[in-house]
Amino acid sequence: MFGKLKKIYENKWSQAHKAEPKVYQTPDGGMMGAMAITEGVDTIFPKNPKALFKVDGAIINEWQMAVVSTTKDSVLYSDDYYKVLKLLKSYVVEENDNYLLIRGLSLDELLNLE
Repeated sequence: MFGKLKKIYENKWSQAHKAEPKVYQTPDGGMMGAMAITEGVDTIFPKNPKALFKVDGAIINEWQMAVVSTTKDSVLYSDDYYKVLKLLKSYVVEENDNYLLIRGLSLDELLNLE
């Protein structure tokens, strides 16, 4: 029984998309990291990207998350990464020390996050 559950758990993580940060330079010369949650896609997000991602040893303090719809073929909105991550808390399928596995959300669910 436990072996079967372990296999299901590992399979969820291996089949999910792992969010990869994009880093941009801000107008004031700083750096901003960004990731996206996309409609219908199971995605793995870091709990604290500030602790995991650096550029040339520098910490990226500003993080944004874009909410993307494939139905509307557009970005619905973008907001503070940590704020959106809190809104996604009820959609967490699994988590470990550093990452959350968020199930794919429908368009209606994404629109109701705000």
